[in-house]
Order: sequence, then structure tokens, then C-alpha cells
Amino acid sequence: MKIIQLLPLALLIASCGAEAVPEQKAPGKPKDATLTVAIRCDHQVKSTADWSEAAISSASVYVFNSDGANKTISGTISTEAQLAAVTTSLTDCTASHFVMAGFQAGVEVTATAGTPVEVDVTRFAAKVSIEKITNAIASSPWNTMSMTIKGIYLINAVGGPAPLFGSTYSPTEWYNKMQYVSGAANSWLYESMSAALTNGSSHNTAHTFYCFPNNATGDANGGTWSPRQTRLVVEVQLGSSNTFYYPVTINGISRNTAYTIRELKITRTGSSSPDYPVNIGQFGLDITVSSWGTTDLGTINI
Repeated sequence: MKIIQLLPLALLIASCGAEAVPEQKAPGKPKDATLTVAIRCDHQVKSTADWSEAAISSASVYVFNSDGANKTISGTISTEAQLAAVTTSLTDCTASHFVMAGFQAGVEVTATAGTPVEVDVTRFAAKVSIEKITNAIASSPWNTMSMTIKGIYLINAVGGPAPLFGSTYSPTEWYNKMQYVSGAANSWLYESMSAALTNGSSHNTAHTFYCFPNNATGDANGGTWSPRQTRLVVEVQLGSSNTFYYPVTINGISRNTAYTIRELKITRTGSSSPDYPVNIGQFGLDITVSSWGTTDLGTINI
């Protein structure tokens, strides 16, 4: 799966509250104060191919006084309220960029000493991974048929838009509603493949996908579209013409959270639709939820 890195991030340093200090030699001229910002990004990587999940390619830093006025010397955002109104979407990402944001409030900046500040930034996206798929069909004649994994993808996936800051939002961008449909977010939501599995064997290659948080309060299957839970779907062909779907519902997807399916053990035929579940007793899975870890990604001086 394509790995997504960082877009220019919006980094809010709120309520610095420092008044200008006049120099002794030039009355009325503000004296410089130094604010040193260390940006820390949570990350959890399993291989060198995932380094970009924790990399920062560029950053925008905004500093506001307690009155909400921007004290940075460049940029188009002039007030804290303007920054709070900015939104981002999954398609703002590219094949090598993530969008992240963070803020630190209550920082006191003085002209007599440099002020170090650590700001934690988090991704807007969530990560959904599947590590292993096993052909464990025991019943005849299905256990004698060839099995081919034709695709793995997310359906009912949220694309945004989401506010840079704050957890409450009503997404209007949804991808793969009830089924896979090729679209602008393919790189993060879909992987076509043709992996043959003999009976008793496993596909051990991990596959990773990304979407925005899904705060839908209910769920539905098929029918007329309505907001519902996101599902990871494994599409399988048995024999020469029998297509089955194995959807795994991920309830309540949160920002900057990794959802990992350790193994999908297929023991029988699946669903005829990617949006309809297979009884949980009909295949084995182990889902773990983990937050990406923390690392110090460098310092920006302003």
C-alpha cells in the first residue's frame, strides 16, 4: 500500500501572552524574544518503508497572543479564529504526505531568556491494516477449489472535511459507499491483487489503508446510502467464477489511531455483498487498536 507522509502542517501555539519589551537604546522599539519549538509526532512503524509516517517535510507555525492575534511574520492566517475554521480532507494528502496539526496553550514568552516549547502533532488520518489471511475452508467442495485474493479495500470510508483543531465534525465526503468505486482516494483505500492461496496456506504480506475518522453513531447494511461504519473488505474468488466478500467492520474510527487485523482466517464461503457481514463465527480474526508512538522530530526557531 502506498505510504502517505506529511503535508504542510498547521501548528498552533496559542495564547503566548507576551507584551513587547522596549530596548534601552531605542525607546519604543520592541526587543526580540526567542521561542524555540520542538515538534513531536506520534509514530509506530514496522519497517523502513513506514518511515514517512513519522517524517515532517514542512511546517507552518502560528503564534498568537492572548487576544487571538497572530504574531508570526508571514502567512495568511491573521487570527486564531481563522485558523480554527480551516479544514482538511483525505485528498489533501499525496503519495508522500500526511496532514498533521497540534497546539500548545498558555506559553509565556519573555525577552530575557529563550522559551522552549514542545508541541505534539497528530495525524488526521487513521490507519487500518491486515497482516495475514489464511485459507482454512474445510467443507467440500469449496476446500478443493482454488482461492485467489482479488482485492483488499475500505468501504464507507470518510474523507472529511475535518477541522484542523477539534474532534466534532459532520463529514460530507464519503468514499466507496457500500462497495468499491474507483475514485480520487484510491491510493489510500484500495489495493488490487491476485494472490493464490492453497487450502491451509496463508498470505503473510501486510496491507495498510488510511481514512479519516468515522463518527457515525449507527450502522446499516446495503439499501439506500446513509452514514455507517467503515469496513475493511477482503474480496476472494473461489474456483473460476465464485466471488465472495469478507467485510470486517471497524466501529468508531478515531484520528491518529492504528487498527490492526492480525489474521483473517477464512473457514467458509463469504458474503455476496461487501456491505453485508459474514457471521463472526464463520471466520477468525484478532483486531487490536494502538496509538502511534511518540518521537522528537526536530526543532523550529521563530
